[in-house]
Amino acid sequence: MSFQSLLNLELFLAVGDPWELAAEPGGPPRRAVVKATDHDIERGQLLIEVDIPFDFRGTEYESFTASARYEGPGLAWLLLEQGTAVANLYGIPRDKMPSDPFGDWWRGGLGILGSLSTKPRD
Repeated sequence: MSFQSLLNLELFLAVGDPWELAAEPGGPPRRAVVKATDHDIERGQLLIEVDIPFDFRGTEYESFTASARYEGPGLAWLLLEQGTAVANLYGIPRDKMPSDPFGDWWRGGLGILGSLSTKPRD
């Protein structure tokens, strides 16, 4: 596995929760691109950027840190080996990108439960 192979990887995000951000049933997922990794094989967190920002309670979110929803392999491994994963995503407001997006900076805001895939769903 190479973390380098994840950079600029195109992903597809289907939002499950919060429901008001989810696409209509059967609707298309949002496209996203991997911008950075935490280089940690266990945690496997990613920094992703969606092509169409989410507007949530008056704040725009374009960048997200993403990690695997369940214990086990990290998100990076799941995407490279299985092509899909259920993920926790934490929105980073456009004007507040932290110097270390993988640190403990998040204190409320937009949290998404969704699935990430390397292929669009049929």
